[in-house]
Formats: sequence, C-alpha cells, structure tokens
Amino acid sequence: MKERIIRLTASGLFAVGVFLASSQASALSNGYGYVCYSYYESWASGYYGDYGALGVSFSSQPGCTGSYLGFGYLYSKNASASNSSSICELPEVGIGAMAQNLQRAAETGQKVYVYMCSLSAIQIRFIRFYSQ
Repeated sequence: MKERIIRLTASGLFAVGVFLASSQASALSNGYGYVCYSYYESWASGYYGDYGALGVSFSSQPGCTGSYLGFGYLYSKNASASNSSSICELPEVGIGAMAQNLQRAAETGQKVYVYMCSLSAIQIRFIRFYSQ
C-alpha cells in the first residue's frame, strides 16, 4: 500500500514523496537517540487516527549520522492501524505539539529519549526532549 508523506528533515525543509510503508519499519526500543526525520501522515479512513500520525526515524548521532536506531509512529486518538494501542494514542493538540518539537529536535541535533508503547512493536508512547 502506497502512502503520501510530508517529511520534516534535519535541515527543516519539507519534501513530499511516496513510499511503501513497510520499507521504513524497523524495530525500535526504549533509549536515547536523535531525531533523523519526522513526517505527518493522514488517511481519511482513520487508519492513523482522528488527527493523523507522526512517523519518526532515529539515529545514534545528530544529523542522521552514526547508527540507524529505528522507526516508530505516534498515533492520534482512535487509530485503527493494527499496530496501534489506544493507551498510547495522542489527542489533536499532542500531535501538533509533538510535530513542532520533533522538527526542532531534528534541526538542532537535540538529544531525545524514546519510550515505546509496551503493547505495540512500532508505536511510540512518548519522547523526552533534553536541553542542549
């Protein structure tokens, strides 16, 4: 299944592309890292939730350098994706705020801590942002 994405890169530029969703997924575990890129996804059927979802890729060093750590989703409320859990879904304001924080973290090389949802292999529960 092909999906349209809007990607927020480390340089802060927006790029639109098409890709196969399965090509981005890789196991991600709780831990420290850096945002390589993030993007917003929406789907009219509610697959990503009422307000869409954010896809996030992480690396071990700022600027997408070092090792690739993995990829995860932050889903909004009422997501019907098979890998989503309602206890880890975000409200509309949470998705918007997280999108801004992820873009800033990618642009500035800000260190983050990722905490995965225990009921899903690819769903992120929350992300802590550390001061520089």
